[in-house]
Amino acid sequence: MTGEPVWPIEERAVNTTTDVPGEVLFPTQPFATKPPPFSGQGVSLEDASELTPEIHALVVEEMKRFRLGPLFTPPSLQGTLQRPGWSGGVNWGGAAFDPETELLYVRTSEDADTNQLCVNAGDDPEVDVEYR
Repeated sequence: MTGEPVWPIEERAVNTTTDVPGEVLFPTQPFATKPPPFSGQGVSLEDASELTPEIHALVVEEMKRFRLGPLFTPPSLQGTLQRPGWSGGVNWGGAAFDPETELLYVRTSEDADTNQLCVNAGDDPEVDVEYR
């Protein structure tokens, strides 16, 4: 075993804008070139629910409170909506094959989660950094 990836991994430029004083973000992140993403990557206002016009308007208004962006958009003091969320996209739940239809069923999660850094108020003795 050589340790080579199954397919090429590309280092691509990512957003390095931050609202965290003193934070320096790495300018690139690794992206798999194959297979194409099975789950959503990143969050934009176009992802807002369109169940009804009223729900869509409420969701858009709520989403505007957070930082939105593509995969690898960093956590922020404002709060960043990230997708895949904490439970991953297709990381959990496995897959099932139906031999009659010859279809492979793969569970996916389209959840978005909030990733936010908070100023350390100094009241937790186990946290000795400026942000938590």
